[in-house]
Amino acid sequence: MSETSILHPADAEALFDQGLVDKCDTTGFQRIHKRRLNRSSDEEHSEVPLSTSLQFESAEDIFETIPTSLVSFETLQWVGLSETKAHDLWHEWLDWPEDGPQQGVDAEDGRLQVQYDDFIIGHVCDEDDVADDDDVAWETCLEAHGLNREVIEAIMDPHFRDARLTESALFWAKHTIEVRYGWLQDIQAASHERAMTLQDRTNRRSNPDKGSQSSTGGSDRRSISGAQQEANAGIASYSWNSSSALACRNAPGSLVLYKAMDQSRIRGLYDRHGNLDAPRSLLSFSPSDFSCERRLYYFTPDFRVAEYYA
Repeated sequence: MSETSILHPADAEALFDQGLVDKCDTTGFQRIHKRRLNRSSDEEHSEVPLSTSLQFESAEDIFETIPTSLVSFETLQWVGLSETKAHDLWHEWLDWPEDGPQQGVDAEDGRLQVQYDDFIIGHVCDEDDVADDDDVAWETCLEAHGLNREVIEAIMDPHFRDARLTESALFWAKHTIEVRYGWLQDIQAASHERAMTLQDRTNRRSNPDKGSQSSTGGSDRRSISGAQQEANAGIASYSWNSSSALACRNAPGSLVLYKAMDQSRIRGLYDRHGNLDAPRSLLSFSPSDFSCERRLYYFTPDFRVAEYYA
């Protein structure tokens, strides 16, 4: 199996048998049911029927098109680059020099490694940034740095103007690429976890005396993504409304703080026992409102403010 394949072969085969994914084709993309994307997809899209065929007209709204490989030309397009910029970066990646840093996916000799997402961001968000309240300058900057029209229009959406102007054009370009690439990594992680679950079930059938409980603590009655969230300490679909969370919010003298951020950035926030392990993942990128150089922690006591910046 290629380390960059987004769907694990065992998971892809099982999903194909269920009609939840199509076969890989020559386009470098494939469609997968929205309820089988990441760890929270089953809850987020619970109203979407699993029985919809890929051949139905409604499938366009029920299936998501994703690249088949994380390190690919298609991923460059998917994260928001124009076709011209994607071609330039893909050819540069394929023509990687033998000396100097090694590509992260192949590095084995201890040299510095360049991961694919860092490679993309480093070539898009390099210089000549714009932060003034000038829409024409913003669009010119984003287009010059290789963002496609769809992403530029999304960043320039008048509805989010106030939020946009809290940062610069290249900040939002970087943010967009990071979030979209991170989402593909989440899909990949969820697929590999489903493959592991399939392997565990196969092992239990082969060794029934080793126990009847599933590796996720009897999660067969729960949704796919719910079980996957519980397998990742500290990330659970019910955490906000759990009894412990309600007790904390209602405790006298307590203050609840909120932060809006992409779920892919909190991987590793908790250890396998559910204890806080990597709080640095909550840091906001610089430049920010209170620092041009340092990454700082930003929280708000107002849920509506966090939702606005989500």
